[in-house]
Amino acid sequence: MVRFNNKVFKISALAVILLLLVWFIREFSLSIVSVDEEGARVEINFIFPMDKETINNSIYISPEIPNSEFDCKVEWKSDHNAVIYIKEKDHIKGQKVNLLIKNAKTRIPGIKKSVNTSIQFQKNPKIVGLNHYENIPTDEAIIIKFNTPMKRANINKYIESDVQFEIMPVEGSNDSQWRLSPKEPLENNKNYIISFRKGMPARSGMFLEEDELITLKTAPRPEVVSILPENNSRWIGIYPNIIVESKDPIERATIKIENERIEGEIHDERWARFSLPNVLDFETTYEIEAEITSIHGEKSDIYKSKFSTIPIEEDRLWVEVILRDKHKVLVYKGKKLIREMPCSGGTDETPTVLGTYYLQDRGPKFFARKISEGANYWVRIHGNYLFHGLPRNEDWVISREAKQKLGYPASHGCIRLREVDAKWFYDNVPQNTMVIIHK
Repeated sequence: MVRFNNKVFKISALAVILLLLVWFIREFSLSIVSVDEEGARVEINFIFPMDKETINNSIYISPEIPNSEFDCKVEWKSDHNAVIYIKEKDHIKGQKVNLLIKNAKTRIPGIKKSVNTSIQFQKNPKIVGLNHYENIPTDEAIIIKFNTPMKRANINKYIESDVQFEIMPVEGSNDSQWRLSPKEPLENNKNYIISFRKGMPARSGMFLEEDELITLKTAPRPEVVSILPENNSRWIGIYPNIIVESKDPIERATIKIENERIEGEIHDERWARFSLPNVLDFETTYEIEAEITSIHGEKSDIYKSKFSTIPIEEDRLWVEVILRDKHKVLVYKGKKLIREMPCSGGTDETPTVLGTYYLQDRGPKFFARKISEGANYWVRIHGNYLFHGLPRNEDWVISREAKQKLGYPASHGCIRLREVDAKWFYDNVPQNTMVIIHK
């Protein structure tokens, strides 16, 4: 029994020795790493003579910062001794990388060598940029960009200003960019100085060599200079063009009316037009609250304005065309709805004009040879935009498709109606009747 145990022990010891020997042959080498701001120099002494021609195919660099690029050059002093020079190519330098030589061929058949070593590149930290120097929004973060990843610990004590900031690294920047968010809004059109103190540490172990001062200037507050309809205007239509004008270029404008906030369409950088989602009521006073946002992200004070809409006689006809969801035509007498009709307005490619118009001339039928279509009972809205019956071909037949699309965008810009509705409209809605078309 004792002999058996001794035999097992000897076999086990031999197996361990063999494993250590295999590891030693495969993995052991002497590496000397030296680094300065120019790059890294890694000198490797191999036990066995190496295959110089294939070594480059076995070199892998795993960076701390994803997608980093490096220059890598190998110089041989002898078959056993190689020097690898590595330089960082990206703007952000001073990261830690892992150099792996994997299964490199030796001149001895069947024997391959692997080397694994880490390299900490060096870079004196400097500030290389900000997201803005001027026209800083008063309530947004300032992004400070360094040329190297900075150390997180105690970074607050190296940043001084007359403003209190919450300081956090920018996600995905590997600590080379830092977000300084003011705890209270800054003042408009004012200079601020931020000081970065000497000794501020980078992750590489290098330090900021001298104080750096940055002067920032906040953006001016944008100003609404006018709004249409003008304040306290009277006799305004029930679907007015609301226009807000700014002193400076703007990227956004909104109004609030009847507790609904509406986005404006920006024109020429300094004014915005607003399309109301619905017609307003007659003989009603409305208050508008306008707010603009400058191209620097700064918001204006709220600008308030009032206007009153026109009255309407009880027997006066007027028409509303709604081109959203299901298209429809509504005919009113005073404030009373007297007829509702499905219709088809223009498509995105051939849209119907929007706004307020007054009916013009009319005729019993037309045929447009350019599009090989015609229709009965046309009434002109504006230019070539008409109310009319469903479109007919040269044989004066209405297509099934035109009937099926009623209620949805389908026309070249006109307002299509069922034949019975087109005739009623032609017979009963007179010239100069107000028509409001909106989405």
